[in-house]
Amino acid sequence: MIAGLRRLRARIKTFRPEPERKERKMSLREMMDSSSSSSGSEANNRQSNLCLLELPDIVQRRIFSFLSYDEIARLRIVCKDFDIMGKTVLNKGLVAVEKFRNMCLKEVKIQLPRRESERRVHPLARHVDVLMAIETRISMLSMTYGKYIDSGLCCFIPGKVLDEMFRVLRIVRESKTPPRPHEILQELRDISSMAMEHFDEKVCSSLKPKFTMILFPGTPKAKSLLTLKMSNDEVDAVQAVQTNLQKVKGNCTELRKQVKSLRSKVLKLGGKIDDNKSKLQDQSAKISEQGAQIQDLRRVVDELSQKVLDISRSHETSINKSSSKGGSSNKISSVKAFFSGSHSSQSGVVTRSKRARAQDTESDPVPPKKMC
Repeated sequence: MIAGLRRLRARIKTFRPEPERKERKMSLREMMDSSSSSSGSEANNRQSNLCLLELPDIVQRRIFSFLSYDEIARLRIVCKDFDIMGKTVLNKGLVAVEKFRNMCLKEVKIQLPRRESERRVHPLARHVDVLMAIETRISMLSMTYGKYIDSGLCCFIPGKVLDEMFRVLRIVRESKTPPRPHEILQELRDISSMAMEHFDEKVCSSLKPKFTMILFPGTPKAKSLLTLKMSNDEVDAVQAVQTNLQKVKGNCTELRKQVKSLRSKVLKLGGKIDDNKSKLQDQSAKISEQGAQIQDLRRVVDELSQKVLDISRSHETSINKSSSKGGSSNKISSVKAFFSGSHSSQSGVVTRSKRARAQDTESDPVPPKKMC
């Protein structure tokens, strides 16, 4: 190519004067520049015509990850591809916020003491209150949207609620003294309640027929569609299944009534059990008091028995001393019988003493009476 250009330049020099050669030289440069610029513009046009939807799914998800959930929810109206991508991201966001809350609660519970009285006074008590309030909000939202999300009829629509939940969880995780629960959760409660009310009033009414058709294929609308594609045998089988379902529904209603009655009985029994527990506690307290009193009485009885033993020993020693000095044997036996407590010995001593006195009176003569 370069050799060809040189030959052209040599021929132009031989046939044309100097100024014309300069003009021709400039024209060749312009041609070269124009060819290079045309090739570059084609490449730029190819790059500029590259659409976002032509990118791989991984790249699109990466791009969506830099957006907030509220922005993703707003971008669903752009096209079907954006709608599908936004649904998946929002549903994953609901699962992610629940996992993040569980992780934060686990980290906080590790640092809390085991006693309930100490937990209430602990600095992390406010963190636990906020996390438990978020758990109630997540459960309410999952009850509202969960069955429709599982059936594939819709996605988790309020992306702003997810952004607010993540914001509150980050504050709770990063700050040592977060605001009070009613202050930090005010915005979350407002937007979540508004989202649930909007879903129940505007969206749920249009999704209920589809949901019933998915759950119960024997409904009138689904039946009209099924009869077109089924034979007579299949229709009879479907009708038999429907009759069985109706019987099952009747049984379910009866079982629900029984369950309600059993629940009421269980509640009554629970109240009685609580009363019996309180009575048992009172009885145990009284038994403990009586046990303490019995121990005191035992101690007093032991002291008194010890005193009686000491007294009996002292009397025995005194009796022994008196017997060594030459006291009468009848008195010693009567004193011993008195301290031993035997009634029979006492009666025997009395009879012996009477006999001895009678013998003494018989041996001694009666003195004569003095005459006046």
